[in-house]
Amino acid sequence: MMSPNRSQVRDSKPGRGKRSSLLDLFLAAFLGLLIGILLLFLLVGRPPHRMSPRLACMMNLRQLGLCLDVYAKDHGQRYPPPERWCDTVVSVFGPKTQDVQKLFRCPGVRCGPCDYTMNPHATPHSSHDVVLLFESRPGWNQSGGPALLTTENHRREGCNVLFADLHVEFVKTGYLATLRWKDADTMDANRPRDVQRDHCQVARSS
Repeated sequence: MMSPNRSQVRDSKPGRGKRSSLLDLFLAAFLGLLIGILLLFLLVGRPPHRMSPRLACMMNLRQLGLCLDVYAKDHGQRYPPPERWCDTVVSVFGPKTQDVQKLFRCPGVRCGPCDYTMNPHATPHSSHDVVLLFESRPGWNQSGGPALLTTENHRREGCNVLFADLHVEFVKTGYLATLRWKDADTMDANRPRDVQRDHCQVARSS
């Protein structure tokens, strides 16, 4: 049996090595691309168009809370009148905020005009755990307490709540009864002074 010619063996080795090196480069590039995509996903998270309705709703409440906070700092530490709070946010911050109307709508509902309600007892000086804004059925300039609260926006699992210190939490249905709606023995700084005075007189006479 004849052995292969040495020249043929020498000629075949470089071609085999070249194919092997190209394959290695392709695999390295492919793995590098996968690792890059994975790192991008971990660092950046989900793209904005795939943001969950719950998270988008929390961001809306946070932005509305910042608007109320800025307004209070410019108006003697008083929030807008609860019966006009939506109108006030639009008139004051609408020209400065793109698509300000979207802040009032929970993406889980999209039937607006506003899916949030203001707690009239909350003030800029309230305790950190007092409710300021919370999810409710659609309306406009709504203000009130737990009777208006809804869990329908997020499959009845709970609702998003903005607290007086401007942090937002998703409160599960079983814990909604523990929410704090006003400070004990404090008057509402957002109410007219004459109403507050009448309230004091009633308190003294009782």
